[in-house]
Amino acid sequence: MVHGTMCNKKSKQFSWSRESPSGYLYNKTWTPNGCELRRDINITKCLTNTHIKVVGDSTTRQMYARLKELFPCSGNTKILNVMHIPLMCKNSTTNFQLSYDLPALPYVTAHSNRAFYKSFADRLQGIPDNERYIVICLVYAHVLGYHSHVYLDSIRDMKRGVLEFVNRNPHAHVVVKGPSSYSFSKTPDHVAWMPDAYALPYAQWLYDEFMDIHDRVVYVNSLDITIATEQWFIHPEDYVVNELVYQMLNFVCD
Repeated sequence: MVHGTMCNKKSKQFSWSRESPSGYLYNKTWTPNGCELRRDINITKCLTNTHIKVVGDSTTRQMYARLKELFPCSGNTKILNVMHIPLMCKNSTTNFQLSYDLPALPYVTAHSNRAFYKSFADRLQGIPDNERYIVICLVYAHVLGYHSHVYLDSIRDMKRGVLEFVNRNPHAHVVVKGPSSYSFSKTPDHVAWMPDAYALPYAQWLYDEFMDIHDRVVYVNSLDITIATEQWFIHPEDYVVNELVYQMLNFVCD
């Protein structure tokens, strides 16, 4: 049931539970339990004098693409047609900057230069202490070929970098995007076949590792909405990405 409360950090709608879904889908619109996502956010007001740094796989690159549509900036036009490379765009009028980078190994793809790989800690160390930054992090799909403890080590490395970052930057927002569900039901020969076997425990690990700093880090639950929409491909459909972006904006624009 929705109680008329708008979603923000205090409403705690960005929660995770193995026992029940975190919301429901109707007409391609996601409603978290207990609150409503605002759709009338003044994005210009919210993101002026802001740098959004996205670090992750191509599903976070989709969020980069959607944010670029919501707040136009110059640079890297054919985003979803590029391979795994760094991206950046700027809006000089509003002092807004949006960037996308790749994480470190064990993230791996055959189509990107290893020079593009860098740890979350390294990505975040260069950020000034007193500037408004929004950092979106994810590591999931490209590590599915490794043992599960390799994934656990990678998210612990992510947390170390995030913890150091939020401790020195009081103006920062950090968003951790959870794993998505997808089946590859139309392409059963894919190298990452059977990803649903990993999505639930990996989402729990990711949420639990950041449990003690949930006052500084928001967890965007991608799993429940991608289960509800029965995503078959690794890249969720555009309307799903839109809902994930609005979850993030409801937090950082509060």
